[in-house]
Amino acid sequence: MYGAKSSFAKPSECNDLAITTQTASARNDSAFCHCEERRDVAIAKLVKYDSKRKKAAFTLAEVLITLAIIGIVAALTIPTLLTKYEKIATQTKIRSDYSIFANALKMAEYEYGQIESWNFSDGKDYFRRLAEFIKFDINPCYEGRDCLPEDYKGAYYSDSVYFRLKNGTYGLYIDSSNTTSPKNLKHMIYFITNDKKAIVGRTYFRYSLMNFKNLNIQSNVTCGSTICYWHDLPSCANSDAAWNDYECSMKFAFDGFRFKDDYKFEDLNTPQHGALNPMLEEKQVRGWTIN
Repeated sequence: MYGAKSSFAKPSECNDLAITTQTASARNDSAFCHCEERRDVAIAKLVKYDSKRKKAAFTLAEVLITLAIIGIVAALTIPTLLTKYEKIATQTKIRSDYSIFANALKMAEYEYGQIESWNFSDGKDYFRRLAEFIKFDINPCYEGRDCLPEDYKGAYYSDSVYFRLKNGTYGLYIDSSNTTSPKNLKHMIYFITNDKKAIVGRTYFRYSLMNFKNLNIQSNVTCGSTICYWHDLPSCANSDAAWNDYECSMKFAFDGFRFKDDYKFEDLNTPQHGALNPMLEEKQVRGWTIN
């Protein structure tokens, strides 16, 4: 390759801008022509490269339009993605919460006999017995209204047990029937999966103590039989009607502890109607945020 003779002029000849038509006639006309030809090719390449550079650049208008499109797509998709994440996270948390208490009840029954035979005079003793087999993030508060800030000591939840699980779930235990009978117990366990707001069926759930033993037991009715069972499958509505939180919780359980499409998780936005949300905001409840 190096030994071949080139018909083109030497670089020094091509760089010699003093070449004139007269000198070209006196020298090799072919070399001069090749110099001209190579210069034209170089100029053409530069023009082509510069054209490509100009085409590759974006105008300010194009950039603004692109950013606007990205913003619109983000506004449409991000809320959906966040709701989907919340749905999966809540599903996992409630499944875990239920499992914690169901396992605690099994171990308590193994240690002390069937729950139907316990017969405590103080309804909170049922929770104390299960608590022996549960790891809490903060020690539960059993002192009822003394667990609460001064402004909430007269609330419906003033006689509750307040607790927080290791996974961050806030909880309440309420003897809602004031009964010591172990049959069809209406002692309720409430789970709050969000530390900012209690939304019925979305971040706020409840189960009867007996549901941790048998989901088929229905504890939101008054009936003459010893234990009532579900005859119709529960449903979940966007409402703060009495027992709706229980119905939503039981539907979730009957559906295999997952939110099916007919649960309509994303449509639920009704806050719990009591004092729980202000209490969550204040974060001064013993058993929840402080010992």
